[in-house]
Amino acid sequence: MYKRPKEVGTKISKGRLDRKALLGYLNSPEARAKMSAARKGKPSNAKGKKHRIPAWNKGKKMFYPNMGRKSGYISARKGVKLPNFSGIHHPRWINITNRICKECNNNFETKENSKQKFCSRKCSYSWNRNNKRAEKSLNWKGGITPINKLIRCSPEYINWRKKVFERDNFICQECKEKGGVLHSHHKKPFASFPELRFDSNNGITLCKKCHLKVKHKAIQEMEK
Repeated sequence: MYKRPKEVGTKISKGRLDRKALLGYLNSPEARAKMSAARKGKPSNAKGKKHRIPAWNKGKKMFYPNMGRKSGYISARKGVKLPNFSGIHHPRWINITNRICKECNNNFETKENSKQKFCSRKCSYSWNRNNKRAEKSLNWKGGITPINKLIRCSPEYINWRKKVFERDNFICQECKEKGGVLHSHHKKPFASFPELRFDSNNGITLCKKCHLKVKHKAIQEMEK
């Protein structure tokens, strides 16, 4: 099998050689030297010949809209003053108006045709949570949600859970692992002590595994 020497690679591109090798017609250095010697002193085959199809832009004056600095080029827009479409002069310009937030009563700017009633998403969520609950909700079905779920989804329970996590610095108090899937556990049972449900001193931060262990121990003690 023929192996190409290193000096040949400096003259012919690697991609071209690889393509020829794949197609199976890579010539040896001796063959290339013979072909080169045969062509020496002879004119090119394309010399003096004209293209059968003329160029599409031959004899045409080109227009360069973004090349006004080109020598000898005169822009078609030279001396023409374009209308001002910035700011209030734009045909789609909408005036800005001041409104008062329904939740925090602070002033905020918004577009004149906008239906925005709150200064931020935080105020929007807070107002909807307090004013679109129970009978005021569009999805009200007569109070079919269990009481336990209502309590655990209430803002008071969410705030209690947040206080417990922040107090314990988001660290499990059993295995001392920080972060991950954390649960807020009631030291005194949730069902037996309703007055301590939202007391942060009655809560403790536990990871998922430790919470299951603590619950299992509590169930075994109750069965005894």
